[in-house]
Amino acid sequence: MEQKSRNNNLDKTDNKTTIRELKEKVRNFCE
Repeated sequence: MEQKSRNNNLDKTDNKTTIRELKEKVRNFCE
């Protein structure tokens, strides 16, 4: 059970990073 929670947290962190990177890419593309 604990392991599952850790995996979920890792996924959330990865998603945040990916979204941030995507936003930066879009910003660069628009400029």
